[in-house]
Amino acid sequence: MPTKTILVVAGLLAGALLASSTPGVAQPAAKPRDGHIGVVRIADAMNRFTQSADLEAVFREAALQIDAENGKRQEVLSQRAAELARFNAGTPERHTRERELVRLQAEFEIHARLSAAELDRQQRLWLGRTYQRVSSAAADLARDRDLDAVFVIRPPEFDAPDVNALKQQIVLREVLYARDALDLTDAVLGRLNADYAARGGRKNLQSSMEPLTGP
Repeated sequence: MPTKTILVVAGLLAGALLASSTPGVAQPAAKPRDGHIGVVRIADAMNRFTQSADLEAVFREAALQIDAENGKRQEVLSQRAAELARFNAGTPERHTRERELVRLQAEFEIHARLSAAELDRQQRLWLGRTYQRVSSAAADLARDRDLDAVFVIRPPEFDAPDVNALKQQIVLREVLYARDALDLTDAVLGRLNADYAARGGRKNLQSSMEPLTGP
C-alpha cells in the first residue's frame, strides 16, 4: 500500500478515536449487563423463613393461653351468677354480690379485649419486622452480586371472588416475567435462616418479645 494511503488511513483512525473520547460528543448507549436485576417471591420468602414458623407457634400458644384464661374467668362468672339465686332480691347480701358480679364481668371484658388487642398488635409488629428482614437480606444479596434493583414477583392468581378483586390481583403484579436465573428467593432464604439460627433461633426470639397474655 502506498505510503500516502497508509497515512490517510492512520489519520482517519486517529480522528475516530479522538471523537470517541471527546467530552460532549454523543456516545452509543452501553449494552446493559445480563442479569442486572433480581426478583424475590416475597410471600414464599416470608412463609419459608424459619422465624415466621416460630412466630406462628408462639402466637398460637399465646392465643390458647388467652382462651384458657378467658374460660376460667367465665366459669367464675357463671358460679357467682348461680350463687345469687340463694339470696332474696332487695337484701344487702344480694346487692353486695350483684355488685361483685358486675365488677368481675367488667374485669373479664377488659382482660379479653386488651389481650386480643395486644396479640393483634404484636402480630402486626412482627409481620412488619419479618418483611424488613427479608427486604434487608435481599438488598445485601443484591449488593454482593452488583445488582441495580430487586423486584417482587407474584405468581398469577385467577381465583378472585369477583371482577374487582381480579382486577386488583392483576394490578399488583409488578413483574410479568423473569428468567429463573434472576430469582433470588432461595438465596435470600439461605441468608435469613442462617442468620436467624446464629442469633439463637426461637429461644432468642421469645426472650425479645413482650408478654402476650394481657393484664
